[in-house]
Amino acid sequence: ESQTAATPVQTMEIIPRPFSTEARGYGQVLPAQSWNAVANVGGRVIWKHPKLESGNMIAEGTRLLEIDPTRYELAEASARADLAGIEAELRQLAQEERNTRELLKLEKRRLDLAGRELERAKTLSERGALSQTRYDEQQRVTLQQEQAVQSLRNQQNLIPARRETLEARMARTESALASAREDLEDTRFDAPWDMRVHQADIDTGQHISPGQSLFI
Repeated sequence: ESQTAATPVQTMEIIPRPFSTEARGYGQVLPAQSWNAVANVGGRVIWKHPKLESGNMIAEGTRLLEIDPTRYELAEASARADLAGIEAELRQLAQEERNTRELLKLEKRRLDLAGRELERAKTLSERGALSQTRYDEQQRVTLQQEQAVQSLRNQQNLIPARRETLEARMARTESALASAREDLEDTRFDAPWDMRVHQADIDTGQHISPGQSLFI
């Protein structure tokens, strides 16, 4: 029988072994990326990571520094309180608008009745069946009712302007609240990546100013 021709090969057993590579170079070592931490808000440093010193390695996400947040927490609480007050005023205004609308309906009905009564009084006065004094009195009643209706209409017409004023105050307060929250966030510094501290000249208890460089 025919046979397939064999191909001669050589084999070698490979045993896994630990090893390390070493690269040698000459020149100046530069960081791939750097971060110069600058204060956006002022205040007293109340906490500093013990490893925030030149040469130390710090892991990503580590809290590095904290500035006293009391002032900014108070500003946030004040803005929240102002916002709650404005929201209460808007709810009160909405209820006032509903009350005015319902009251205006009632006063219009009273005005209609007073107008019909005036027409009857006028007819009786022309026939001589009603004294001029009673007719004048009915005119005064009708006029007073017209004034009451007009007063409610004026109140109703002012409500949109009052609502716009409150909404403008709310927008300003929401902006102040967002600013206070942003300032509060700026009192804390966390490592954005694994890093080595190059320079840190800040100490606990030191007062810093906005724009001041804290560490690199």
